[in-house]
Amino acid sequence: MLGDYGRASEFFRRNVENLVGKAARERFGLPQLPSIHSRTCLVWALAECGDFAEGVRVSDHALAIADSMADPLNTVVACSGLGVLRWRRGEWAEAISVLERAMRLIRDANIALWLPRVGSTLGSVYAAIGRLDEALVLLREAVDQSTAMHLVSGRSMLLVALGEASLLAGCPTEADELGTRALALAQAHGERGHEAWALRLRGETALRHHRDAEGAGKLLREALAMADGLGMRPLAAQTRVALATVEARLGRRPVAATHLATAAAEFKAMAMDSWLARAEAEAAVSG
Repeated sequence: MLGDYGRASEFFRRNVENLVGKAARERFGLPQLPSIHSRTCLVWALAECGDFAEGVRVSDHALAIADSMADPLNTVVACSGLGVLRWRRGEWAEAISVLERAMRLIRDANIALWLPRVGSTLGSVYAAIGRLDEALVLLREAVDQSTAMHLVSGRSMLLVALGEASLLAGCPTEADELGTRALALAQAHGERGHEAWALRLRGETALRHHRDAEGAGKLLREALAMADGLGMRPLAAQTRVALATVEARLGRRPVAATHLATAAAEFKAMAMDSWLARAEAEAAVSG
């Protein structure tokens, strides 16, 4: 919640190291296995930092434990971790497969608590590949469900996800309003990582809707500084791509080229091939 993903990773790694063998299948009085929940939380933190190789190993183990238990809730929790990882890395087909599996279980077993997170992630993937009508329905359902359950933690990211899809769907006024709400919520609750995502959304909206390159640049540079400070490498790289557009519009093409080159190098290092292809396409347009 505080955006200290490195510390969170250390904490959850300790849990994972202790929840092995027989302990991996003990509930300890909880509705879901702590071994799976700890692995999923670790994967979320690793995904934000771009540590995808470790994340895949951890999430695969979580899913193997869940499948051995044949319990819908534990499977949903494990799929949530792997789905977020695949989404952040840009592995759209793999993300859809695991998240749609989770959504079927959520609906069939009425696991309402997990609908906002899983539904929002799946909606974001749909938006990324152009399935915008489906994306908006699912993303709005995720926001509405979180409201109905009075969920506060993480709500800012649900609004960011809906805002990003709204912007892609040509609804910039809605995206602007959602970004403003998301930023206020993230700041009010000390969700620094979510604040960085909200700043990026507001920057993108300023660029595309208001045609305010200077204002967009200010917001995007804030997002980049926060992402760099928190070790959020995927977000930092994506923000650099947006900043390249800003700098190109302002006539600062060498600066734009530097941002794109840095983003491309980061995407390549993290094996974010889909995002790398998008950065290269942007570079071709800008050049």
